[in-house]
Amino acid sequence: MISASAKSETCRSPWLYVVKALRHLSTSAEPPGIRWRRNAVRTSTESSLDLRNVHEVSVATAEGTVSFAGNGAFEELEAAIREAAGRLPREENWDDEGARGYAPETLERAATFLRLYARKLRDVKQASLPLPRILPGPDGSIDLHWKTGERELLVNIPPDSAAPAGFYGDDYGALCIKGTLDTARCNEGLLEWLQQR
Repeated sequence: MISASAKSETCRSPWLYVVKALRHLSTSAEPPGIRWRRNAVRTSTESSLDLRNVHEVSVATAEGTVSFAGNGAFEELEAAIREAAGRLPREENWDDEGARGYAPETLERAATFLRLYARKLRDVKQASLPLPRILPGPDGSIDLHWKTGERELLVNIPPDSAAPAGFYGDDYGALCIKGTLDTARCNEGLLEWLQQR
């Protein structure tokens, strides 16, 4: 357990402090040096915390601040995927202009791609995947679109499972990226792009 004196301890590994802090969550109030980011605001009257709702834990240590992405971000991602499954049209000619319908397999490829990057960001970069807009793309493909005030990224998942996905990114300044990628493997450059907000 983390005591009030743990804040002043010099911890050799910031991750050890994170593990101790996470173990502490289920049994007592918020440990010192921990900041929470989640949907609901944590109040001092709460005695325990459901880790499924935690999006990120930031721990202040002697070496600096360390962040850990929690399971709440994955729940939001799964909710977005379920919402897209109910919204994307499956029937042919859904736009009255001859558009192809969307196959469940294409959405599953898009979901697998998102889960892969969410896990990789959490495990390697200690960050959470920003939620994209999941949109209908051309010819039965699915677009995954991220847009912030400083950058934009579009990944197009084609209906043909053998075809690579296309991507285009722009930071509205110095850098513009585009190309193709294998949706079953993590692209380190794209991972870096997604980490920067």
